[in-house]
Amino acid sequence: MAPIGLPFLVPDPKKTEATVKPYNNYMQYAPSAPDTAFGRAADENALYFKGDIVVSVNQVERAYRAWPILIKRAENRSTITYGELGQALGVYHRAVRYVLGVLQDYCLEERLPPLTILIVNASGRPGTGFIAFDLENFEEGLDKVYDFDWRSLDNPFSFAESGDSYESIVTSLTHDPSSAPDIYTRVKSRGIKQIIFRNALLKAYSSRCAFTNIAVLETLEACHIVPWSQASPAERLDVRNGLLLNSFHHKLFDRGYITLTTDHRIIYYDPNGEERSYSDIERSLTIELHGKCMLVPHRAALRPDADCITKHHEIAGWEGNSLKYNQAIKSASFGRRTLVPRAVFGRR
Repeated sequence: MAPIGLPFLVPDPKKTEATVKPYNNYMQYAPSAPDTAFGRAADENALYFKGDIVVSVNQVERAYRAWPILIKRAENRSTITYGELGQALGVYHRAVRYVLGVLQDYCLEERLPPLTILIVNASGRPGTGFIAFDLENFEEGLDKVYDFDWRSLDNPFSFAESGDSYESIVTSLTHDPSSAPDIYTRVKSRGIKQIIFRNALLKAYSSRCAFTNIAVLETLEACHIVPWSQASPAERLDVRNGLLLNSFHHKLFDRGYITLTTDHRIIYYDPNGEERSYSDIERSLTIELHGKCMLVPHRAALRPDADCITKHHEIAGWEGNSLKYNQAIKSASFGRRTLVPRAVFGRR
C-alpha cells in the first residue's frame, strides 16, 4: 500500500472551498470535499496550501511519534504544553490539536484513561477540544492517566511508521476488499481497527444509513454482519461483512430482530405487528421497512456478502438457509426459533 502524505496539485486553489470544521472534537482545517465525509478519524490528514500545492499531513504518523512522549510524561506524573509537544514533534503548536484528535479517539474507542488530558495550555488545563473526561474532576482524570500501566500497551499507531494513514488504509479497503486480511495483520489495535472499519463503511455507503438513509454522522455506526467475536480475521475488516446503520437499527440487527435477505431486502421479525402494539414512529422504523431494499454501496464489489448474511441468519436464529422476500407469504417465511421482543421494546 502506497503511503500518502505527499503534496498534490490543485489547478485553482481559490476554487477549492476550505472550511474549519469539527474533527474529533478538535478544530480541523479541511476542504469541503466528498472525502471529508468519512467522519471522525478518517480525514485525519490536515491540509494546507503552499502556493499552488496542497500539502497533506499524516496525523496518524504524528500520533505514532507522540505516543511514547506522552507515555513517558504519564510515568513521570507530569503534564506537557502544546508548545512542548509541538517542539518535540517538529510542528507548530497550533497543529498539535490535530494529533490530539487521533489520540483522543483511540482512547475513547478502547475505553482507556484520557491520555490527552496531559496536554495543557497556559491555563494549565486541556483545550476546548478535550472531551474525554469531566474537567471539573481534572485531578482525578490526571490520576487515572498517571496510575495506568501504559507500558502494557504497544504503540497502537505503529502501522503509520511506514507512512500509512487512516485514509490510505480506508482507500485500500474500499478499492480492494480482499486487502482486509493483510491490513488486519498490520494494524495491531482492535480500537484502531474499529475506527478504520467505520471509516471504510462511511465511504462505501456515502455516509448514509443503509436502512433509513439518515446522514447524521454522529448517529452512524459500523455494524458487522458476522459479529466480530465470530468473524474470521479476514471478515473483521471486510466492508462486505459490514453495514452502516444508525444506532437503533444496529442494536436491532445485533440482537436478531431485523436481518437481510441475500438479495439485500430488509426483514423484520414481526412484519404484521402481532407481537406487540407499536407507536407510529416505531412502526415506521420496523414494520414499514419489512421487504424494502436496503441502500447498497454504488460499487457492487462492496455490497453485503451473501455468505456473511447466511452466517448471520444461523447465528441470530433465523430459520432457513437463505431468506427470500415474498409478499404473499411474508409472515410465514420468516419464523424465528427464539424471540424476546420486550428486550428491545417495552410491552404496552
